[in-house]
Amino acid sequence: MDVHASAAVAWRKKSVADALAPGAALTLESCTVIGKVHTRQLTLASDCLFVGALAAGGDTWKAPLWR
Repeated sequence: MDVHASAAVAWRKKSVADALAPGAALTLESCTVIGKVHTRQLTLASDCLFVGALAAGGDTWKAPLWR
C-alpha cells in the first residue's frame, strides 16, 4: 500500500459519517505500507515495513498504526 506520503491515510473504512472508523481486518506478508493504517484487526504482519506519521501541527488520529 502506498499513498506517497507517510501522513496520508493508507487504510481505513471509507465512511462519510465517521472519518475515524477502522477498516476491515488486514493480513499482510512481505510488504511495505506507506501511510497511516486504522484497522479493525491486524491478523498478521509478517516481514512488513510500516512507514507512517501523524500530520504536523495536529492530527485526529491516535497513532500512525492503530486498531
